[in-house]
Amino acid sequence: MIRIILFIVFFVVVSISSHSQTNTKKNYFMVGMDIGVSDFDDNSILNLNFNMGYEIGFRKLPFLIIEPIIGAGYIKKTVETPINFVLLSRYKISYFTFGVAPKLQIGNPDKDFFVYLENEFSFWNGFARIEDEGYSQIRKNHQYFNFYYSPKIGFTVAINNAKLSIWAGLSTLNVTKIINHNRHYGQEKYGDQSIPFRAGLQLFF
Repeated sequence: MIRIILFIVFFVVVSISSHSQTNTKKNYFMVGMDIGVSDFDDNSILNLNFNMGYEIGFRKLPFLIIEPIIGAGYIKKTVETPINFVLLSRYKISYFTFGVAPKLQIGNPDKDFFVYLENEFSFWNGFARIEDEGYSQIRKNHQYFNFYYSPKIGFTVAINNAKLSIWAGLSTLNVTKIINHNRHYGQEKYGDQSIPFRAGLQLFF
């Protein structure tokens, strides 16, 4: 795990250093938000994330972008019975992330509109508060350096000196481990708690 973190840090530093020596194009700061869901019914896991980063372009490789990114967010799940809506179980997770997102720009990125492919590689650090059915005691768990990645497809529109990006994609983010840690004696495990669908928007300036 430490080797992966050191590799990402080294890669970002080399990219920034190379860019500062060769590239004359403007880089962009980024602020954005996205949502993630496990499915699309009333009992789905809801994930809200806010992030910021710095978009690094390359003069000799205008189709390639490297974007270091950090974020913070909130995950919530509430499960209710379909008849009388009595609360069975729920959990809330606050978290922060850091990672890097390589982006391949399709078409001419100097135009006002272009499509791109991106894959965000991040580490997730979460702090969970779990209320279990039939137990009065609330469990509090944490988990660090949970690696996940998010392939995305999106489009960017240039607006004067800024850019607006909208994207949709998938994610390998899964909170099953943090939810099942430190369970009550005799308590059954939760099933799969993945959040595979993501969509968001970003503003570059």
